[in-house]
Amino acid sequence: MRMPLLLFVVLGRHIGADRLASMLLEQRRQQAELLAGYLRGRDRRCESGADPFVLATLGYGIAMARATIRWLDGLGPQLAGDPGTTRPTVTLSDDNGGRCRARKFGSPTLPAHTR
Repeated sequence: MRMPLLLFVVLGRHIGADRLASMLLEQRRQQAELLAGYLRGRDRRCESGADPFVLATLGYGIAMARATIRWLDGLGPQLAGDPGTTRPTVTLSDDNGGRCRARKFGSPTLPAHTR
């Protein structure tokens, strides 16, 4: 996997505990911001009749941000720093309560030369 976050973790012993803890907290803050933005985007689109492809893409972003936050929160204090450090609260369980329904799309019609 080529992800800067994982690179920081795998090289953590060379980065130093304080620096790594700071990087992980910043990553968590960024993921919380992403999650909030994806949730706002999903809710906004749900109000105006959602395209199921856009919703699927937003759903992926929401799932990835939540998974990353959970993973970061599960790191032990030896990686994530002082367990007493205040972390921003993030609601991870919001599933939109089934309020959003995607528009129905039929099968795409392919041009004759591609059939």
